[in-house]
Amino acid sequence: NYKFALRGVDGTGKAGKCFWGDDDIFNQDAVVVNILLPTGSWAFAGEPINGWQKYIDKTEIFTNLLYISAFIISILIWLLSKAILKIRANEKELNALFGSMEDLIIEFDRAGRYLKIAPTNDKLLVNSPQFLLGKKLSEVFEKEETDFFMYAISECFTSKKMVAIDYPLIINSEEFWFHARISYVSENSVLYVAHDNTAQRKAKEELRLSEQKLKESNATKDKLFSIIAHDLRSPFQPLLHYSEILSTEIEELDKSEIVKFGADINYAAKEVFSLLENLLEWSGMQTGGIKYNPDKINLYQKANEVIRNVKTGADQKNIEILNKIDHSIFVIADTQMLRAVIHNLLTNSVKFTNNGGKIVINAGANNTFINVSITDNGVGINPDKIDSIFDIDKTNTTMGTNNEKGSGLGLHICREFVEKQGGKIWVESEIGKGSTFYFTLPDGKEG
Repeated sequence: NYKFALRGVDGTGKAGKCFWGDDDIFNQDAVVVNILLPTGSWAFAGEPINGWQKYIDKTEIFTNLLYISAFIISILIWLLSKAILKIRANEKELNALFGSMEDLIIEFDRAGRYLKIAPTNDKLLVNSPQFLLGKKLSEVFEKEETDFFMYAISECFTSKKMVAIDYPLIINSEEFWFHARISYVSENSVLYVAHDNTAQRKAKEELRLSEQKLKESNATKDKLFSIIAHDLRSPFQPLLHYSEILSTEIEELDKSEIVKFGADINYAAKEVFSLLENLLEWSGMQTGGIKYNPDKINLYQKANEVIRNVKTGADQKNIEILNKIDHSIFVIADTQMLRAVIHNLLTNSVKFTNNGGKIVINAGANNTFINVSITDNGVGINPDKIDSIFDIDKTNTTMGTNNEKGSGLGLHICREFVEKQGGKIWVESEIGKGSTFYFTLPDGKEG
């Protein structure tokens, strides 16, 4: 005898949509009962099919509505309970999902304010979520970093398109690299998803270094083959030639010729020995066979020892070598490495200094280091070779003033040995006026 209707989809009350019964009832002379629950309200209406006949009808229908409302409330509470349980289950699933994610997920507004932080990977945050929420980027980062992030966020708001950025961050004294994607959500919201790609970046850098090392190794191998094929072979030619003359024609030679041939053989043998010595030293560096054993060394005395070894070659060109190092200067160095550096630099100066020239070795203190200089008044170095003169993969071999030959390996060894001892090496030169090679070593003074 009665018809009923229920309004309030999603708890929106009488103003909501009708989801059961005839909605026209609410526009007629119906009895309406409002069902109020903490999660919303619903309106339950009813009226007789044939209209109101007597006052008792309204009382009767009101009573019926109350009974039915109680039943509806029970159903709504049951549905609400199910919904709450489902929400909690979904929340657990969502938390589990977030917990399995490694990316940072953050929502920012236009001002760069942290609106939301998903519970994914807090260890990649610069601070705790509790500290960050509600704060602006400018309150968390330095100006340069803030400007970088804000530019990307602003670009996303302007274009309404995804913006990708790569950047480093120091978190707990450790450097991390991130790749982030910023996506437009609304007029005042963007979603920021950052992935930690530190491991990939390190792997890429290691691969790059490995490729570089391989290239250097190949260049070194090519250089070594070149030295063996040409530079090591050349000094043997006069050795073989003069020794053959001495062995077959000695009876026909006078004393002065024998002395000359002997001197030439001696000089050629020293060239071979010097080159072999450099090859062995270089080989030791490549295989790790040469160890750095630092000691306190008197620089003047060590320079004098080396000068005596190169004096023969200098005397043949009437070149004067002056040791102007103060007797009181000490350095912290490996004695064999220091000897090799001074020997190669002096030999190089002798090679490119004209007959009757001069070479000066000097040194002076510079803070905690000693600057050593070897200056000659030789032919000088072409400016376009200055930057690569210490590189083994560059061809720097040039004939000396008396047509002396060399491999270019000695200067490379100088750089390797100086840098291994914590120093630096460089050269200044002017064509036609000479060159000065400088290198530094730790000061060995007392205290």
